[in-house]
Amino acid sequence: MFKDMAEEYMSTGIAEQEISAGVPSWDRTGIYKRIRDLAHSKRPEEIQEYVLKHAEHYMSITGRPGNWAGSSEMLALASAFGRSIEAYGNNWISQDAVYVEKSGTVQPYLNAKVQES
Repeated sequence: MFKDMAEEYMSTGIAEQEISAGVPSWDRTGIYKRIRDLAHSKRPEEIQEYVLKHAEHYMSITGRPGNWAGSSEMLALASAFGRSIEAYGNNWISQDAVYVEKSGTVQPYLNAKVQES
């Protein structure tokens, strides 16, 4: 959820300086690199604190009609409905390219199987 929040805030220009580090909202490549760097450099406690601090505001933004949700929201919905999920394309925050096997098969960037109880 941290990555989705940071992307939303940076791409709309509302991120604090600590998060954006001066990367302009129009620089998608810079935004994705900055978020990957943050996710690797911050301690789990710092990430959790950020998510909890901004959760209500983020949900009010991402819950608007027409706003496409991120991976964290897709995982939450899959869990709520008890359904497995696969997402194809590219999650630019996590990777720079779409993974394609030698056979030409595109692999999902998000693949979560529901554990049967």
